[in-house]
Amino acid sequence: MVNAITLKELSHRLQGRLAGPEDLIICGVNDLTQATQDQISFIGNKKYLPMLAESKACAIVASPDIQIDRPAIIVDNPILAFAKMLDIFAPPLPKVDVGVHPAAVVNSPLDKSIAVGAGAYIGENVIIGANTIIHPNVYIGSEVRIGQDCLIWPGVVIRERVIIGDRVIIHPNAVIGADGFGFNLINGKHCKVTHTGTVVIEDDVEIGACTCIDRAKAGATRVGAGTKIDNLVQLGHNVKIGEHALLAGQVGIAGSTNIGRYAMLGGQSGVIDNLTVGDGAQLTAGSVTYRSIPDGKMYSGWPAQDNIASLRQQAMLRKLPELQKTIMDLTKRIHELEQTIHNSERNDDRR
Repeated sequence: MVNAITLKELSHRLQGRLAGPEDLIICGVNDLTQATQDQISFIGNKKYLPMLAESKACAIVASPDIQIDRPAIIVDNPILAFAKMLDIFAPPLPKVDVGVHPAAVVNSPLDKSIAVGAGAYIGENVIIGANTIIHPNVYIGSEVRIGQDCLIWPGVVIRERVIIGDRVIIHPNAVIGADGFGFNLINGKHCKVTHTGTVVIEDDVEIGACTCIDRAKAGATRVGAGTKIDNLVQLGHNVKIGEHALLAGQVGIAGSTNIGRYAMLGGQSGVIDNLTVGDGAQLTAGSVTYRSIPDGKMYSGWPAQDNIASLRQQAMLRKLPELQKTIMDLTKRIHELEQTIHNSERNDDRR
């Protein structure tokens, strides 16, 4: 973290082109609407120029095609530059001292570089890699394997025999390895199915707060390397997530479903059990699919279908009130024509 930096130094770190005074002091980064007179902001699209006119930011990061009315750093990708600035000005994370806090309960030998916070519990035969940080009130069950440089935030539960790779981040109150939702109806009662499997989280995965990843009935529920999972996501037993997938908040994936590499699932979308969502496939927010999605396809709606077909269907649905009025008008006219014909036929009979 830096508390202040010159515009020249910031431009150098962003590998941008300076357009303004080199010695201008920047004390932070913020969005256009909230930036103060000593902060820098960014603009990634010309449609935000009206907001720029009202912004108090002392400097702006922008692309070459946008005209700026104040000191600026010109970069090819302002959004990426903004992310870098957040890293530069980010306040320090809550600290857990290296070593084991006196109020932690640890039943396995640990590397001296590991930090374990107050109230954490670590079971027997646990192996944790170097430089991993265990925040307060984390539960780690017996025979768990956790790699190097991991960050486990408060309240996380990692059940017995779960395997976690290197550089994994698990946010508060996530639960990894709880029993899957498996029951058999026998003689009118729902009888629990024992789940003897585990969960494997590969390297560089990030798991959001309050997300639940259930253990497999047998074998492993698996999350592939580089996958990023948002808050409040539910992964059922024996689910397989490929590498570098993105799962937004409140996604639900039922048991034994396979999600491909680089797949993207929008918020509150769902996939029923025993399906396959292909590599690079997308399921838009709020959609639920009852069938597998081929590689590279985008599905949307409920039930989900090809996105273009779904959009056309939604366009037709918006026309339903107009179509209903048209049908009612036509029905009225038909009735009137029928009545006219009927009256004409009666008059002919009288003649």
